[in-house]
Amino acid sequence: MICQTPSFAQDSVEEKILEKQAEGSEQSELMELLFWLRENPVNLNTAELQTLAAIPGLTVKQAIEILKYRQKQGLFSAVAELLNVPEMDQETFENVRELVSVAASIATTKVSHLHFRSRVSGRLERPKGFENGAFENSAQKVYNRLRFELSGNIKGGLLLEKDSGESRFDDLRLFYLSAAPRKNIQVWFGHFQLEIGQGLVLWGPYGLAKSSAAVFPTRKRARGVRGYSSVDENSAFLGGAASLKPGRFEIIFFASQNKLDATPVSDNAVSTFSTTGFHRNLTEKNKKDFVIESAVGGRIKYNSSSGLSIGATFYQSSFDKTVQNPDFARKRFSFRGKDNTVAGFDWKWQLTNIGIFGEAAQSKNGGRAVLAGSIFDFTPIKLAILYRNYQKDFQNFHAFGFGESNGKTQNEKGYYL
Repeated sequence: MICQTPSFAQDSVEEKILEKQAEGSEQSELMELLFWLRENPVNLNTAELQTLAAIPGLTVKQAIEILKYRQKQGLFSAVAELLNVPEMDQETFENVRELVSVAASIATTKVSHLHFRSRVSGRLERPKGFENGAFENSAQKVYNRLRFELSGNIKGGLLLEKDSGESRFDDLRLFYLSAAPRKNIQVWFGHFQLEIGQGLVLWGPYGLAKSSAAVFPTRKRARGVRGYSSVDENSAFLGGAASLKPGRFEIIFFASQNKLDATPVSDNAVSTFSTTGFHRNLTEKNKKDFVIESAVGGRIKYNSSSGLSIGATFYQSSFDKTVQNPDFARKRFSFRGKDNTVAGFDWKWQLTNIGIFGEAAQSKNGGRAVLAGSIFDFTPIKLAILYRNYQKDFQNFHAFGFGESNGKTQNEKGYYL
């Protein structure tokens, strides 16, 4: 394998945090976030609660204590001062110290960043598909990604990727551009994703799974609208989005029209959506970009001074071809038709040692999904309690809820302790 990317010590923060994930779970997006934070560390002296809580390895309670410490003691003079923050332990400090900074806010808004990553990989043994002629193109997998930030308020990215056996080096093309013309306004163009609530209405194609870290994965840390840079080829929105923060409110609008891979039944119908992303032979190429999904939606959230946040989210999507799902016996509760609507509300209340969170959602056909949980943090003792009930007829292609089938968000019910 040839890889142009930063290298780190064996006991790097990346490895420590990734240990919190179950083996085989999706790690690429988390790795990209960690690399990005290394090059663009969060400013402890200006960051808000949502930004701090999104740092991998940092709990919501610790993020709140950082804000309290800053309000009481003034600006941080050094990253090591984090050790003076109540609830901050040595292990957490070691995990996050390279992901944060105390740079002056004026300086950070003037710095520009450019990050390019390229990777070419292939198997030592030639795969059977190339030996028997099933795949005629290059056996190498190629990944190129560019990210940049200009003057602190303009960000963008470009991703080009081909899988082994595909002919075009840009079989997957993704791009995004975001701008913040004012402090409380941000807009996005291109490919984007939305991280909302606990993932029952809108989330990206990844998430932390159940693992040996019993508490950390249970509560999602939503980041709102994000530029899309995952190699999952069927999960992005393509269009525009805007985020406004008037006072204690947060408002999001978005509109999208994106092409998706699907298995054709006729010129006007498909049976299933293809999630492999492979376009190596004629059969797979016929699935590429066969369906167009159009989606519009919005969200409003209120953040009270007491730590309580309540939000409501809605989106409607339609397909230009009918989804038939002919295997009725095994997939009787799967989506059929041309349009779907999902709405939900979420809540989060962070007290000193207790965090309460949850979300409830309903799809157009009446199927419902509910998740409610609490985290008790009395260091060194931490306890997480979570209940989830995803009905078998809940239908949402853009959900990614916590559970045994991480991300499926359908036909699952249980407690987690």
